Amino acid sequence: MDYPYVSIIIPAYNAQDTLQLCLDSITRLDYPVERREVILVNNNSHDATEDIARRYAITIVNENNEQSSYAARNLGIQHAKGDILLFTDTDCIVTPQWINKLLESHSNPEIGCFAGNIKSYQPKTLAECFAAMDEENHNQERSLQTGYLPAANTANVAYRKELFQKIGLFNSGLKSGGDAELTWRLVRSGQYKIIYVPEAIVYHKHRTSIRDLYRQHRKYGESITDLLRLYPGSCGDTFWFAKDIVIFSLAGMKSLPGNLYRYYRGNASVVEVWFDLLKAMCRLGLVVGRVRAQGRRDNESISRLLVVRYVLSKTFIRLKSFIVP
Repeated sequence: MDYPYVSIIIPAYNAQDTLQLCLDSITRLDYPVERREVILVNNNSHDATEDIARRYAITIVNENNEQSSYAARNLGIQHAKGDILLFTDTDCIVTPQWINKLLESHSNPEIGCFAGNIKSYQPKTLAECFAAMDEENHNQERSLQTGYLPAANTANVAYRKELFQKIGLFNSGLKSGGDAELTWRLVRSGQYKIIYVPEAIVYHKHRTSIRDLYRQHRKYGESITDLLRLYPGSCGDTFWFAKDIVIFSLAGMKSLPGNLYRYYRGNASVVEVWFDLLKAMCRLGLVVGRVRAQGRRDNESISRLLVVRYVLSKTFIRLKSFIVP
């Protein structure tokens, strides 16, 4: 194949724990060094992120005006020299053939988005093992095939640079979901095709603690509310997420004694024991995030009473629609 000049753009915020793994994997890429550049955008990190990045032959730019991974990506796009821009994250480890596989069809001008496969990186903790088992988590193929419109995750994706000139940059006002929103704009424009390349693999290091896992889903919940303001009807109703909390909680409690016995006998893993209850927790995070975003205050906080009141009101409205013709 011929080798288009590519720019690899990586937003970074307090990434000292995973950045070295990420950049080490990029140095092992089987792609001509003279045909690629790496741009790390430091987004107000106050740990050793920049010190680690300076050990590598990469370009470092700073996004200090806006705290947003999408604002960081946008600054990277503005500095990029490549014809094709690849995106990954500091908690990702790319495989040597990543670029070669991802861009095998780059000569087809109709393709504007190349989405690769995202797999779990060596899960060890309960939170990591749960995320690896949960099919909803960082499943690129699923995101492209289900939901409102195809959505490509920036952990493993490439776009033609010209595309951003035609449909615009990432929406930096979104805390999360900006990658989906960009892909939706692309689909709606009808100017390019999206392809999924399962052979182009990037490994993602999941949240290591249950607390961080909950916070991640709370952030997802906030992004759903923000996306609904831009694309009404694009995401599920809060009622169904609240219903899932009950369903997964009951299923988890019902199966817990049997699962604990199976675990004691060595016939079940620890994540199988707690899977349904962790799903309930993640759904709770989505609901709380959605309510937080809808009632957002200057200090980003919201009372527990408002969360409960909102869920109950949604449930009442849904039940009323079933009862009253």
